[in-house]
Amino acid sequence: MVGGSTASNPQAQLGLAGSNNGSNLRIARNLYTLEDRVSLTRGRHQFDFGVWLQRFQSNETIALSQFGQATFTSVQTFLQGNISSFLFDPAPTEMNWRALFGAWFVQDVIRLSRASRFRSDSARIFSGWNEAHGRAANYFFTNGVIIPPRTSAIPIFRITTQHSFLSRASL
Repeated sequence: MVGGSTASNPQAQLGLAGSNNGSNLRIARNLYTLEDRVSLTRGRHQFDFGVWLQRFQSNETIALSQFGQATFTSVQTFLQGNISSFLFDPAPTEMNWRALFGAWFVQDVIRLSRASRFRSDSARIFSGWNEAHGRAANYFFTNGVIIPPRTSAIPIFRITTQHSFLSRASL
């Protein structure tokens, strides 16, 4: 690798002609989606209530340095055969990631006249990640400081920080 490249070891100045990242990787993914909606009309109001859930499973055996990667600090150390570091993963561990994504919403459409409507709605979005056998940690931050990691086979739910509660109105 040439220094500054997209190698798995960015400190490398000279190495193999190419990376073994992304070769012979096994990933099996499953998505299960459930969605339901109920509409109710009363006078000029049309109320909609809904929920969306998606269970995500990703079973992965990803060893990024499975064939080994030698790093040399210069052309001279390369020609001398002096390796500065060697990365190798002889026995990768399969990771079984699980997630649950979900949202619910409430909407009211008010018919003001034959040609105009007023719509108001709100939604809440949430998600939770974990490794099915507790082989990975979930890290959370409080005031910019990392708190001790937790491992769990049960999803650790956090309300998403971006767009976790949406409200809008339109005419």
